[in-house]
Amino acid sequence: MKRSFLVSFKPIEYSAITQAFALAVAESVAVTREACRHDDKSSAKDPSALTDSLKQNYQRHVKALFKAQDDPAIERELGVIYGSLMTHLQATHALWRSYATSNNKLVNIAEESEECCRSASNQGRRHNEMLADVIAQFLRREASLRGKAEMLARLLYQHVQQRKIDYYSYPHSSYCRERGGCHVNSLYVGTMDRRSLELHFGWWDGADQCYAPLGALFISPEQRKYLQETADHVFGAPVEFSADFNTIKLDELVINA
Repeated sequence: MKRSFLVSFKPIEYSAITQAFALAVAESVAVTREACRHDDKSSAKDPSALTDSLKQNYQRHVKALFKAQDDPAIERELGVIYGSLMTHLQATHALWRSYATSNNKLVNIAEESEECCRSASNQGRRHNEMLADVIAQFLRREASLRGKAEMLARLLYQHVQQRKIDYYSYPHSSYCRERGGCHVNSLYVGTMDRRSLELHFGWWDGADQCYAPLGALFISPEQRKYLQETADHVFGAPVEFSADFNTIKLDELVINA
């Protein structure tokens, strides 16, 4: 049986994130531009209505999306970027209010209104570009994680083959019992995201290809010590295993190492 180094990555829908964020930005820019109209005297009133609209746009488009995405790291980054956008749009409106309420004949209200509207649009474009940069960083991290996971699987499989580590805890197969154990023919990463990865191995029982969590194969203290040291080396920092040694818990410090 050919050995396998399959890496299955839990996908994050970056296109959906980008679209939701862009919608929130577009609506927030539009409401800010509306609040800076020189032909609407009410636009210079209390800015709390604008602030409420900006928050609602984020809640409606972005926060709602993350009920399904469940990725705190990306959600945190989006919150920071959108918070920056809100600050700039609020500052733009505050500047417009100072012009609109100045009662100074030297202030060209129409020109200042146009300039504030232009500033709001520019801020929207700039913050959409910020999101694009953040997503590019996450994609690079995912590529790095895939590479490290594949390397870990290869090193562990090589160790299993060199030490002739067989799987002895599968009593249902006469094929394996006759041979004194099941020969391991694959070791791979089952599922992965930026926070954790699950390791599994496979063997042939005489009739079917079977699979089990890696902790069922690496059971002795010496084997688990090797597993820990190898994972630490591959990821460039100490990693934490689950109690059964099936899952490696990864934090962002490990990914960025």
